[in-house]
Amino acid sequence: MIATDNDSEGELIGAEILEIWRRVDRDRPYRRMRFNSTDYRELKRAWRNLEETLNWRWVSKALFRQRFDLIAGAAFTRLLTLTARRYDRGVKLISWGPCQSPTLWFIVRRERERLNFKPKPFWTIKAVLESEVGERFEAESDRFWDKEGAKKVYAKASKVHEAIVKSFKESTKTIFRPTPLRTDDLLRDMARLTGLSAAKILQVAEDLYAEGYISYPRTETNRYRHGFDYGRPLKAACKGLGVNVEGDPKPRQERLDDGAHTPIYPIRPFTGGGIARKLWEYVAGRFLANAFYPDAKRGLRGGPR
Repeated sequence: MIATDNDSEGELIGAEILEIWRRVDRDRPYRRMRFNSTDYRELKRAWRNLEETLNWRWVSKALFRQRFDLIAGAAFTRLLTLTARRYDRGVKLISWGPCQSPTLWFIVRRERERLNFKPKPFWTIKAVLESEVGERFEAESDRFWDKEGAKKVYAKASKVHEAIVKSFKESTKTIFRPTPLRTDDLLRDMARLTGLSAAKILQVAEDLYAEGYISYPRTETNRYRHGFDYGRPLKAACKGLGVNVEGDPKPRQERLDDGAHTPIYPIRPFTGGGIARKLWEYVAGRFLANAFYPDAKRGLRGGPR
């Protein structure tokens, strides 16, 4: 029974297991079991719907990537290292990889933007006004890039006891619901909220998955497929967060689907604490916000002139 991760890398591991198994017993049959969470109902469904063979297209995909990464990485690492040593014999190694090098460039570019940023000071003048009917509100001037100019206007405004509002703007901004949760979204948001590294956050997420609290946390999918059962995650999220949410699911869907895993969603309530609790609450809250809550509306008021 091959029950590795339900993705191309898991399929390749399954193929390697099968290769070893065939050396022991060439004729005995095998089956493939697919699931994206350790929820009992899903495991039971997967056991009743065993597949006769592996997805060999996924095996080929993972094998190609594995070999390409190895060959390209080794070749370019050697090329860059030997070339650099012609100019500096102290160079030990310059590592290059199809994934690590483009990612490193994003980091370097962002760091350069931060280092080269030159803050420019500005000043504004604020006044708390009260209308004839007793309504209090705040008015703010445009930016002054010259401090002395701002002081002059401030001195002039300080002597005035009445003001006329010449214009006022008010509008409503729609804040869209979050999309179904991918791994990248989880790591980015939780790193910002907790200050922890992505590696630590992913480890906590995998522990929650292994213990049956959330679905598989390594996914590039941000849309729910047709027939997805929203009832179980809804019950788990409501019980774990202490809220009551009713109504039919109307998720805000995106376009990505890796063909293997679902988005990340809660499986059962988590009662523990610490970082694991914060992560579970984030997963559960985002699931509810995506599938059961409407887009938010926020009133925007332009500064009176």
